[in-house]
Amino acid sequence: MSLPTSQTGPTRPRLEPLPIDRAMLLPAKLRWEIVARYRSQRAFAAAAELLDEIERQTGDSATLIDERARLAYAQEDYETAIELLTERVARQPSATSWIGLGRLYLEIGDLEQAREIAADLSQTSGGLMTVAAFLAEVERAAGDLASARGRYRRVIADKPEHVATLLALAGLELDEGDERAARHFADQAFVALGEGGAPAQLSAAAGVAEALGNLDRAGELRARALAAEAARIRYLEEEIAKALGDTGPDDEEPYWTPPSVVSQTARAAARIDPPVGRAAEPVRDRARSTTTEAEPEPETAAPDPEPDVDAMFPGTLDALVRLFGFDAFRPGQAAVIANVLARRDTLATMPTGAGKSLTFQLPAMLLDGVTLVMSPLIALMKDQVEGLPEAIRERTALVNSTLSPDELRRTLDELADGRFKLVYAAPERLRQHAFLRALRAAGVGLVVIDEAHCISLWGHDFRPDYLAIPRALPELGQPPVLAITATATPPMARAIGAGLGRDLDRVRASVFRPNLFYEAYRCANREEKVKRVVQICHEQRRKGEGCGIVYVSSRKDAEQIAGVLRDRGIGAVPYHAGLEAGVRSRNQETFMRGDPRSSVIVATVAFGMGVNKADIRFIIHLSPPRSLEAYAQESGRAGRDGKPARCALLFAPADQSSLKRFAKRDMLDLDDLRPVYAGLKRAAVGNWAILDPSALIPPPGPDDDPDDAVDPRVALGILEQAGLVFRHPDAPVARFLRPLPPAARQEQTLSSDDHERWTRFQTWAGVADSPRPLSVQTDAALAALDLTPNDLDRVLGAQTEYAVRDDRRAVCLELLPAGADAAANLRQVLERAKIEANRRIDQVMAYAAGRACRHATLAAHLGERLAPCRTAC
Repeated sequence: MSLPTSQTGPTRPRLEPLPIDRAMLLPAKLRWEIVARYRSQRAFAAAAELLDEIERQTGDSATLIDERARLAYAQEDYETAIELLTERVARQPSATSWIGLGRLYLEIGDLEQAREIAADLSQTSGGLMTVAAFLAEVERAAGDLASARGRYRRVIADKPEHVATLLALAGLELDEGDERAARHFADQAFVALGEGGAPAQLSAAAGVAEALGNLDRAGELRARALAAEAARIRYLEEEIAKALGDTGPDDEEPYWTPPSVVSQTARAAARIDPPVGRAAEPVRDRARSTTTEAEPEPETAAPDPEPDVDAMFPGTLDALVRLFGFDAFRPGQAAVIANVLARRDTLATMPTGAGKSLTFQLPAMLLDGVTLVMSPLIALMKDQVEGLPEAIRERTALVNSTLSPDELRRTLDELADGRFKLVYAAPERLRQHAFLRALRAAGVGLVVIDEAHCISLWGHDFRPDYLAIPRALPELGQPPVLAITATATPPMARAIGAGLGRDLDRVRASVFRPNLFYEAYRCANREEKVKRVVQICHEQRRKGEGCGIVYVSSRKDAEQIAGVLRDRGIGAVPYHAGLEAGVRSRNQETFMRGDPRSSVIVATVAFGMGVNKADIRFIIHLSPPRSLEAYAQESGRAGRDGKPARCALLFAPADQSSLKRFAKRDMLDLDDLRPVYAGLKRAAVGNWAILDPSALIPPPGPDDDPDDAVDPRVALGILEQAGLVFRHPDAPVARFLRPLPPAARQEQTLSSDDHERWTRFQTWAGVADSPRPLSVQTDAALAALDLTPNDLDRVLGAQTEYAVRDDRRAVCLELLPAGADAAANLRQVLERAKIEANRRIDQVMAYAAGRACRHATLAAHLGERLAPCRTAC
């Protein structure tokens, strides 16, 4: 059945054609998007001219063939389109390219050719969701609606909010004349679309609504589709103007968050290309100064006023006194607590030492259910738990890798039974089914995301495990969230909300800390910097304020500067990731307890997050860090007791080029990703790999710098953003099954579909006729039986013939089809990371060399309007 398409209504927005010579000055990704836009608005001559010029200047490519085939199809030149796609498949065969050719055959009515492609793909790549969708389309075209319906339903079982499949099911049911079922799936699709959706999705949904007679809904969806198209064209026009230098500075910096919370298949249907950010103004080379003049952040606001939270939620102050022993809130706390108790999704920006933990610990005692606190470091969680009053600590669980298997099992049982009100865990724990089951049993009233900026790939401290949080929220019943960070610029605040898939109500506490004295020293070279470090340390020691941190950029510097300070009579120890664990722990402990032999710790950024020492009197940065956010966070560790503290930044003319060199070293490129991806493919069984990511990186050689090693977690995060892999919850490497005696077996509770899966599992494992103990590799079972990890967990958990024991858990990855644009997508992600890194470096160097109030500059960067302090910098 063909769904109706409206031919009337508002004119579709258009992108005005660009002169060919100017179009060729644009970045490649913008050129490809302009070609697609020309094609969609039927400016075929302009599209063909630009494709010809791209080929003349850059040569042939798979992407070029794809675009020519799309253009030929749009012009109804099906013969040429088939020739081009056949060439494309021959040149670079993949499931994606075969699906493209198969869909073209379907469109022109050549069902036989489409069936042949479907049969081949079913044998070679049948476990892929994209292949499953194509097979369903072929079955539907052939009139086998029952088989198509089964495939679509299996997709929905795994991805309940997959809009394209829900709309396909609605259309199929309309073909069958079952309007009630069609309306059911259409309503699910409309809910899944929410307020978003790409223009093509919205138009398809409008067609379904129109076919169901819901003309108001259809009109609203078509209007949204037009609005989305118009917004995309405005964005394109802005990006073209910026790329060609036709505009001045933006009023607002664009900031793109990767669609990490969207399913891979939905992402393929509605990919969002990241805009290219602008660089900051060049750093001016000035004489030594102690104040700054950085480019002001245009989006600023005053801190939020303090509400009367006790009037809004009677009993709050009484609980503060009774449970925590405080008689008043610190600045900023009441506003956050009021939002949390009102169950609003909230982003709280609070400086280091502002008492952020109380903003969720107090509500946790007042709200129903469990408050789940996601934090990146065990030490950070441990400090918070140990600092709780005893009565609250007894109702708090810390779930981390230090627990033995028996302790973990007991803790999860107690969690499920409702014993705890506060649960601390690292984000990666959300990939473990047992933990999620316990949380669901307890009921989650609030999810707290500490260090929330870690969710953004483009932030200064991206942690891939944070991507597990938005995926877990639906399984936890969509509880409200409280995201907390000390370093959220306005663009980062938007990125955090987008990364979590929530519209966050932002609450700001003032970042101004008048007890911190900010200063910067321009030095001629490294030697002068080292002299300045020694001078400051001696000055602080003479004042009886000798406890401080010296931040350096490498392990080598940490060792050398600590040695220089010791030679000058200053108790100093190094701290970096290359130290033996025992030495690193001992150096931290002696510093924390104030041992004069360790009064100064010389550290890389490995030291700091989670360090709860209130009397740090000075912090020196030997060189500018790689972002102003990092500087605000690291310098903010001084003076948490409210007493005066000193924050000194040393910089030299060579620092900007050094920072960019370090950034380039740290940024992954295609050569870094290729061995990771190749190792993943070698380790995979079919499309599945269950492994320790460190196994994907070859061990460093004796002459290799450990600081240069590729972080496999970041590499996998980039591959996931580019649509090449999808990370599932961690899965057991193997399962061990032992037959139960008949008397111990319970009644089977398997559904008909799961019973069929269990039968196939037994046949595959060779125990259908003769039960016996066996072990199976999980990835082999998933590949052989075309199951998802959820399918296998559910079937093995519900069958009653065997006792099942899990092996150790590891990262579970599904390899997705690498389409023709895979390399382009990767380059896009990597290029965006490069742009963001360079922008951050420009900002921090402008701060170092400037002359405006440093407090006001840092506050503006973080989104707060602050008058010059005139006293503390």
